[in-house]
Amino acid sequence: MGSQGTEVRNLQTILTKFGFYFGIIDGFFGPKTNHSVRKFQENRGLLVDGIVGPITWCQLKKI
Repeated sequence: MGSQGTEVRNLQTILTKFGFYFGIIDGFFGPKTNHSVRKFQENRGLLVDGIVGPITWCQLKKI
């Protein structure tokens, strides 16, 4: 947590589009973004760790 920038903004946009994120798209990886990533990971049957690594990014790009 605590990361920020364009990649986080893109992540928030994708998660919003598919109903996992309901916060402000501000490019900051805070608690709301972390919670949304965890919900996405759980939904996709991935390791639920809140980290957007290669496997999570791959799944995000599939939807």
